[in-house]
Amino acid sequence: MGLADGISIQPVIEVQSSVVKVVGVGGCGGNVAQHVYDTGLRDVSFAICNTDRKALRDLTIPDKLQLGDGLGAGGDPETGLKIAESQLDAIRELFGDNPQMAFITAGLGKGTGTGAGPFVAHVAKSMDILSVGFVCLPPEIEGEHKMELALKGLEEMRRNTDAVVVVDTQRIFDLYSELSIEDAFDKADDLMADAAKAMVDIVVKSGRMTIDLADVRTALRNGGDVVMAYGKASGENRIEEALSKALNSPLLLQPKLSGAKDMLLNVMTSRKKSLYANELNEIRDYLRKKEGVDSKTNLILGVMVDDSLGDDLSITIVATGLRPVIRTHVKTNWDDEEEFVPVHANVGSFADFGDMTEEDMSTPAYGRMN
Repeated sequence: MGLADGISIQPVIEVQSSVVKVVGVGGCGGNVAQHVYDTGLRDVSFAICNTDRKALRDLTIPDKLQLGDGLGAGGDPETGLKIAESQLDAIRELFGDNPQMAFITAGLGKGTGTGAGPFVAHVAKSMDILSVGFVCLPPEIEGEHKMELALKGLEEMRRNTDAVVVVDTQRIFDLYSELSIEDAFDKADDLMADAAKAMVDIVVKSGRMTIDLADVRTALRNGGDVVMAYGKASGENRIEEALSKALNSPLLLQPKLSGAKDMLLNVMTSRKKSLYANELNEIRDYLRKKEGVDSKTNLILGVMVDDSLGDDLSITIVATGLRPVIRTHVKTNWDDEEEFVPVHANVGSFADFGDMTEEDMSTPAYGRMN
């Protein structure tokens, strides 16, 4: 009798697993996710969800979730939240490929990104997925009401992720004032996408000194606000130029890196333009002398290879334990100096699901709001 005679052999079915999942929520979040998707990253899966069916249709990421009837959230975060909560199971299925880390990208100030974004992040974190929010604040032209909603949404995102990276669209408009409005918004999307891709690279790329997921968890788990910088340069002075670009980036909402609790420092080059030992010393001296980073900071170093860089060298810095500063209002008197406060400022919230139980998550939002 043959080995298989009388025995029913069933194929082993494996769930396709990715290390990292990027989920874009709302219009801005979807655009950022699309930009990252277009780079062709490996070991990364993508999904987008939106209350606007037209916005979903315009993007090429195949894994799409329409929230509600597809007609939008009317600019109301509470509506965005209620719609997301009503599709809890579908949102959980977005993470069905069992990622170990999730990036939730969203624009703040309107309905879907502000309301549904933190809820999607909360679902991921409740599944024990390391969750990082990438969010952008609205430009001043959108008015004070949008900024108030954005700050409340930021507070919710902070409470429902392990870490948050904030991009201020107005800062980008100020630095790139010669751009058309469409190109300026594209620039904001590109910067958020670059930041997300740079952090993903830390997890999925390999090299002589690799930063593994355990290192990233150590730095970011319950890390709160994250200061992130990314710069690229080539030539004889590539280290100083890359660091200078990184530390003057619109992404960096913090004047100095001194006092950071944990810092991921990732240096990437191609094989033909490898990193030299003396260049590591140059990085060390730059951070100590110009940024005030000392031995109290838990520095996790990565040196990795990406042949697509060609002659370029890239440096990514991800730091926790600092307090980025953001706008708290829209200017009304343009002769005044801009006012900034720490992201940690208590601005209130439009919902409270940070400590939700399974029963709570099945209760409509209006039953829990003040």
